[in-house]
Amino acid sequence: MTDPRCVTICSASELEAITNGHWFYFDVQAVVQVPDASREQTIRWQRSLNDAFQDCGCTQGAVLSFLTLGAMVGGYTLYFWHESFPWSSFLFNTLAAVVLAGLLGKVVGLTGARMRIARITHEIRTHEAQRVPRRLYLFQPANADLEKKFP
Repeated sequence: MTDPRCVTICSASELEAITNGHWFYFDVQAVVQVPDASREQTIRWQRSLNDAFQDCGCTQGAVLSFLTLGAMVGGYTLYFWHESFPWSSFLFNTLAAVVLAGLLGKVVGLTGARMRIARITHEIRTHEAQRVPRRLYLFQPANADLEKKFP
């Protein structure tokens, strides 16, 4: 088993570069270090990103499959008491419905993860836009008069 890749994210553009065009990030471990962000906000972004990176949609697929299986068995229970119960139809339809529900749940889970990553990217981009730029002096002003002339 390989160790997860550790990726340092300092800006929204770096996060977009990592996630652009990919659906699966199972082996990515994010470390968020956005300048001027509070520690609590950075930890929240990092936890949310790592949860979204690890989300594969399996839970949603399993839940939807079990719900579909219950609905199919419940629906066919009404026909079970008839003399000619369509076993082959029941088995085929149930299997097809459960597999399709599992795939649909997988897609829903992956799409939800992508949406969470997009939301975090938007939050980081908003933080970057609201950040006050620091003054960069090429020289240290000797007195207040120079600072007024060269803001």
